[in-house]
Amino acid sequence: QPNLPRLPIPSLEETITKFPSYVAALQTPEQQTETRRLCDEFLQGVGPKLQQALLEYEQEGIEHGTRGSYIEEFWNESYLAPDESVVLNLNPFFVLEQSPDPKIAKDQLRRAASLTFASVKLASLLRHETLTPDIFRGKPLCMDQFKVLFGSARQPGGKQVCDQVTVYNDSTH
Repeated sequence: QPNLPRLPIPSLEETITKFPSYVAALQTPEQQTETRRLCDEFLQGVGPKLQQALLEYEQEGIEHGTRGSYIEEFWNESYLAPDESVVLNLNPFFVLEQSPDPKIAKDQLRRAASLTFASVKLASLLRHETLTPDIFRGKPLCMDQFKVLFGSARQPGGKQVCDQVTVYNDSTH
């Protein structure tokens, strides 16, 4: 993880240039015009100060080793702070595709055994920190979030702003 390149912070100009095209499909022509006007206003107003604050926040995280990325804290909070139903609104899910092995695909018991074996193998690779990182465009991706895949629990935050994720490394289930 420490050898991975950090997620770059795009320039304010790049962000302001791209943002209107990202939201265009959700807007009327009048709203698009207003969005471009507000982007220009932001670029000429408070935008540069906020961009500088973000760059300083990132540098602080680098110097103190407190964050892997400038978005990490905000990302976690976006999932751990809302009061909505977690099960329906925030839980990730995945689809189990058919097994490429026809013997396993047609046999429910073999399929369950295959999935269990693969899950235990992944948990072991994660626990021993030997999982090979995914590669995108020739560069390794951050695999840090995988550490909360097994043996972890979301715990109510109490007086804190948001819930906490606690990882139990010695968990056996």
